[in-house]
Formats: sequence, C-alpha cells, structure tokens
Amino acid sequence: MDHLTPYITVAGIKFDLAMILMILVSSTITFLLARLAVRGASVTNPTKMQNFIEWVIEFVINIIGTTMDYSKKGRIYLTLGLTLIIYIFVGNMLGLPFSIITEVKHETTTAVSQQGNVASAEETDAHATEEADSHATEESTSHEHHAVEVPTIFGYELDPEGFAKVTEEAEKKGETPHYAYLWWKSPTANASATMALALMVVVLTHFEGMRRNKKGYWSHYLYPNAAFLPLNLIKVVSKPLSLGLRLYGNIFAGEVMIGVIISMLGFIGIPALVIWQGFSLFVGAVQAFVFAMLTMVYMSQEIVSDDH
Repeated sequence: MDHLTPYITVAGIKFDLAMILMILVSSTITFLLARLAVRGASVTNPTKMQNFIEWVIEFVINIIGTTMDYSKKGRIYLTLGLTLIIYIFVGNMLGLPFSIITEVKHETTTAVSQQGNVASAEETDAHATEEADSHATEESTSHEHHAVEVPTIFGYELDPEGFAKVTEEAEKKGETPHYAYLWWKSPTANASATMALALMVVVLTHFEGMRRNKKGYWSHYLYPNAAFLPLNLIKVVSKPLSLGLRLYGNIFAGEVMIGVIISMLGFIGIPALVIWQGFSLFVGAVQAFVFAMLTMVYMSQEIVSDDH
C-alpha cells in the first residue's frame, strides 16, 4: 500500500515534515554517539565507545590515505569523512526496525431516499367486473458519504494532492479510501535527501579545488586537450547524480522489500524478514563506506595536481 507524504506548502515551497523529522533524528543520534565516545576518554583505560570511535577514525584515515597524502593534504578532511560515514550509516538504519504511520479515521453518514410507486389495474372487458388493485411499494436506497477532511498541521494541509488522488482512485473502484501518512523511515530512502547531500559534497570538492589547487583545478578541465572539455563537464554533472542515486536506490529498495515481505507473508515471513534486515544492515554499512570513499576520491581529483 502506498503511503501519503506528510508535506505542507508554505509560500509555494513544499516542506516534507517526515524528512525534516528524520534528518533531525539522524543528526541528533550522530551527535550523541560522538559525545558518548569522547566522554571519559582515557589513554590508559579507554571505554568501549572510545575503542569503537577510534577504530572508525582509523578506518576513515585509511580511506583518505588511499586517495591522497593524508599528512599533507588529507588531514583536514578527517572530520568530514568521519561525519559522513557515521551520519549516513545511522540514516540508513533508521527505517529497518520499524515505521510510524498515522491513519485518518472516516466519519460515515448515511442518506436514505424513498420512492413510492403506485400501480392501478386496467379495465378488462366491458362485461367483466371492474377491479382496481393498488399496489404500493417502497424502495429504500442508501448512499454512504465519507466525510473526510484533509488533516492539517500548523494550519497547513498535509499532502492535499495525494489525499485527493487516493479519494479519486477509491471512488473509481467503489472502495472505502484509506489514508495513511508515513512519518518514520530512513532519510536516505528519499531521493531529495541523498541528492542534496551529494550536491553539497560535490560543491565542497570544487570549492576546495579552487581554494587549494588554483592552477591545476582549471587546467584539468582541458586535459588532455581542449576537445575534451565537454566530456569533462559531463563528468562533473554525473558525479552528484551517481553519488546520490546510488545511495537512494539501495536503501529505498531495501525498505520496499521489507514492506513486500510483511504484506505478502505476514507472521510466516518473520524468518525471511530477519534475514533481509541483516542483509540490509550490511548494505547500509557498505553504502556509507562507498559514499565516504567517493567523496574523498572526488576531493583528491580536485585538490591534487597530476603530472600531465
């Protein structure tokens, strides 16, 4: 079943409240993990959280080191890589354990209309006895009207277009419309969120390229010669597309499969659901790694001058 998106429109701009909520939750969890990891940090007696975050830091350092000289150019990007890999992993995991869905209740009213039909007997022959029979029949037809208003929040309607579409499709099928808003899911299962994240990262790489590699940044667009300028520009445009859509596609497909398993198999599908969630945990970790790795690859391409 398709769920409605709880968005509101303010001054012509759509705000997805579910996405805003999930981004805030992901950011809060990431911040709390970082704070817990450094709280009570000790060289002689480190905590489990400290050991975990140190392992993650070393992992990110190795990622950066495979793309550029860490000590000379890559050290300042440690915070960026660490934030990306933890934030994206947390975001990938949020939609796995459960979902939060709110439904709109129906208020049904019934209207009854009555019709009276009176029939009289015809006269038969002139010599026969005239008989008049009057038959009255009453037919009651009931019509149900579902008086459901679009829910509002802060005085703004929640997804009025989707609400109207659900109503129209239900009326065509002669069914009772079912309105359900999805509030809790992985933020990375939304293309807008992943594309915005990818776009910010790619813009940052170009800014760093112009700042730290003034000469090489502009010349690499003409490498190996000026005829390759269109291809190099296409490569620039393709980077945020591949980065954002890869993350979105993998996480969205995983959550769709969870919904399919639950809807088709019910309680019987619990073992399959557990297996799939375990696989989704692995996929979420891999996608966080890939995003952080490609970010550092793109960064090195902009700030490191090759000897052409």
